[in-house]
Parts: sequence; structure tokens; C-alpha cells
Amino acid sequence: MEDGSSLEAPLFVVHLNYRRDQFNMAYQNGLETLADATGGRIDVCRSVAEIPDAISAMFTRISSAWRLSLALPGKIHSNIQIHLSAPCGGGDLRISWRTHLRPKEG
Repeated sequence: MEDGSSLEAPLFVVHLNYRRDQFNMAYQNGLETLADATGGRIDVCRSVAEIPDAISAMFTRISSAWRLSLALPGKIHSNIQIHLSAPCGGGDLRISWRTHLRPKEG
């Protein structure tokens, strides 16, 4: 049986209805935390006019997303660090990664 973590994908969210009450702020912060934890992103629209551009920008991000898989040695230290750098064509460079490495068994 395949490990479910291999099926994880970045979560990209366009939130269409920004609200400032405590409940909704906590909800929006939770969505942001979830998106960041998966290497994705959230855009919160504060008006109807922002929605088309936010959706378009999100599809651009989704189509340019990529995944890197690394083969790790059989025995690794719990404090392993992986550094990744890549040239960027003049735009903002954003590299996201998971902080916990769980080698697959088998």
C-alpha cells in the first residue's frame, strides 16, 4: 500500500468573501496556515472586482508549480537540512518545503 503523503499536493485557495469579525479572521488565518503548510498559497478578495484577477493569478501559480522528489540515504540524522536554490527570471522567488522528512518504508 502506498504512503498517503506521496499524494499530498499544494493547496491553492481564492477566498471570495473577506470579513473582519473574529470568527472569519480565524477561519481565514487557518486557510492561510493550511495553504502555507502544503506549499500553496491563499488570496483573499476584499471586493467583487478583485475576484477575476485573483482567480487568474491562482491558475497561473498552479500551472507553474512543480514538485521535487529526493532520494535519501538509508540512515539519516533527525536534523537533516536540504538547501535548494534556483535562478529566477526577474520575478519573486518563493521556495516552500516541508519541515518533517519521513522516509518511506520498504
